[in-house]
Amino acid sequence: MPVQKIAYDEYIIKAFLDTNVLLECKPLSDLPWEEVHADGPIIALVTPTAMKEIDSKKKDGRIGKRAREFNRLIGPVAKGGSPVIIRDSNPRVELALSRCSHIPWSSFVELDQSDGDSCIVAEILCAKDMTSAGKILLSHDIKPIALSVGYEIDVLHVSDDWLRPTEPSPHQKENQKL
Repeated sequence: MPVQKIAYDEYIIKAFLDTNVLLECKPLSDLPWEEVHADGPIIALVTPTAMKEIDSKKKDGRIGKRAREFNRLIGPVAKGGSPVIIRDSNPRVELALSRCSHIPWSSFVELDQSDGDSCIVAEILCAKDMTSAGKILLSHDIKPIALSVGYEIDVLHVSDDWLRPTEPSPHQKENQKL
């Protein structure tokens, strides 16, 4: 099946999700998307590097279940399908995978191609089929936010209200049993 062509101009906001938003925050449908834009529509995008990071966590004892759940959610899009509707209104939010053009690393001297945060920022800068208007990075981490600001990408530093309640680690759970 060919890749679904997305009309990015139809979305007011193109929200690129840092991996921590996908794995550490509440389910996408429960997030306060109105903090991103009150009316929308919003397309939430996952870069190739974020997807790679999620895939690497599928067997993680603490967040593996979330990584696998996300893979099931994004699966139809990965197979070439239309964006997945996360929220129908107030604002409308759809989820898709982003694609990027070849990254000219020599043009991005502050970015390190061996660093995941740098790669996500570079992938936002080189996202295919869209202009820079409406691009925003959503993250709870400071490093990708600082890198994005350096390249004039809008950011939303999501608050702790976006996070899931903390869970004990597998080691802490074992200690509790004992």
